Amino acid sequence: MGHVPHTLQRVHYFTGQILTAADFQAEQDYHLGRWRRHNRWCHGWGVVLGLDVTVENRQVVVTAGMALDCLGNEIVVPDSDALPLPSGRAATYLLLSWAQQSTAPVPVPGEPPGPAATANAPSRIAEGWTLTWAAADPGRAHRRRDGKWETCGEAHGVALARLLQTGGRWRLDTRYRVRRACGSSAPAPSTRLTRPVATRG
Repeated sequence: MGHVPHTLQRVHYFTGQILTAADFQAEQDYHLGRWRRHNRWCHGWGVVLGLDVTVENRQVVVTAGMALDCLGNEIVVPDSDALPLPSGRAATYLLLSWAQQSTAPVPVPGEPPGPAATANAPSRIAEGWTLTWAAADPGRAHRRRDGKWETCGEAHGVALARLLQTGGRWRLDTRYRVRRACGSSAPAPSTRLTRPVATRG
């Protein structure tokens, strides 16, 4: 068979094969690539369900829900989360972004044990989210085509709300329209989702 054009490669296993960390990483990259490509091409990006925003007691509260970013990452918020109101006065956007964090360090084999041993490596990568403020909407230039928002391939945040300050108080801009992924559902999820690690940006 001649050369076959391809965009992804998966590991081909055989008996007696010597596997390294690079092979297992390639396996993960293959599945991550397929999953993200499916989300981008079939659903676009934006809020999938939930993630409603309210202003309460000098903070914004975001309900549980899920969104897709332009890279195809699934951003899952399992419970309500909150962020203090911004300190400035100009209009600002509340962004939800995908985040990951190395965790569960373990000793590297071959290193001598004892208090002087410092060679540790993370054994897990936890996927979570961040809530941040931004002066501009990163999805403003994206166009809508064939029923979904076109993706740019970048893992930028998804704007959940635009806030305005009136009379020294912050309020939600009711004219702002949150972008929704194709096939999204407006109601908040009725069941509790598996909690990942939340990080603050």
